[in-house]
Amino acid sequence: MSINISNNLDFKLASSRLFPMLLHRDTSIDFDESDDAFNFAKRGLDAFEQDKFELAFELYSQAIVEFPDVPFFYACRYFTNLMNDEAEGAFYDYGKVASLDRTYCEFIFYVLKSANDQLYGSVVEPNRYSTYEELLTVGKELVLQGDIDPAILVFTEGIAKFGEHSSLLYQRGVLYIRILRYDLAYIDLQKVISLKPDHAYARLFLGTIYEGIKEYELASDYYNQAILLRPDDDVVYQQRAAFYVARKDWRCALDDYDRCIDLNSKEANYYIDRSFIYEEIGNLDAALSDTSEAVLLDPLNSSIYLHRSDIKKQLGDHIGAENDRQISEKLDQDNRGENDELDDIDDIDGWNDDYMNN
Repeated sequence: MSINISNNLDFKLASSRLFPMLLHRDTSIDFDESDDAFNFAKRGLDAFEQDKFELAFELYSQAIVEFPDVPFFYACRYFTNLMNDEAEGAFYDYGKVASLDRTYCEFIFYVLKSANDQLYGSVVEPNRYSTYEELLTVGKELVLQGDIDPAILVFTEGIAKFGEHSSLLYQRGVLYIRILRYDLAYIDLQKVISLKPDHAYARLFLGTIYEGIKEYELASDYYNQAILLRPDDDVVYQQRAAFYVARKDWRCALDDYDRCIDLNSKEANYYIDRSFIYEEIGNLDAALSDTSEAVLLDPLNSSIYLHRSDIKKQLGDHIGAENDRQISEKLDQDNRGENDELDDIDDIDGWNDDYMNN
């Protein structure tokens, strides 16, 4: 199966750079001036940049009525709600974005961090790289620090200096996905596969792109290819499990999380994710067992206790539920003030440091 990806509306809008609050607007995407989606995006951005936030909100809301399953407009309205101090509306839009394309959650974090860095003058000092290994190490360190744009520049410099090495293309391609440059990510990851056909993670992230633009059959194909290449890698199964969860394919999602836990039984998030599936299918005893295992693995995570409290309440254990709720509140009080507001935005499933080591 093959498609002309450049004709896909989700692909075009994500790559268009017509989001509010972006610092860089270079794009390779061409739109027909008569395209309704493009016109909504352009008019909404124009209103936003003129500080006409109420008008921007109205335009993005109209676009959502016309294109209710397109995450781009929910993300744009999310930023507009922030400017209007509409926390409830922003929370709603963030949830819609997460349900339509999980990659947008990481993108929102990137945009807010970029705005914060600009406000406070965060600067990454330029480096000189004498070897390919040194450059690759510096680029990965920048990624771990959350400095996405500088890392892209480092990997781009490496490609110019050392050639189109599969590792550099892969690193840059993954980062392009995080900033919703689906157009550039697609090119880099396809080149990686041409250079190294057995590169499982390149196929995995191509699956992420296809999932984001609703080409679900192709996404499934690429996730399956990645698993065939790395059958003992729990991270690969986790990404496909999240894909199945989004499709509400609970049986397949459970199978993949079972495999994740078989391969890595010390990862609390796998038990948490599986417990939510057990709740969905009505197996509350199994959900309780998984949350209890997650508590043992991550005892300082307040959200796990709150989740277990809800399960206990459903099972009729009101005393246990109240005890877990109090533990959650105590942990939140202990941690309050340690993290800034950007840390409240969760990373999407699948963004794991292991990816950067391939």
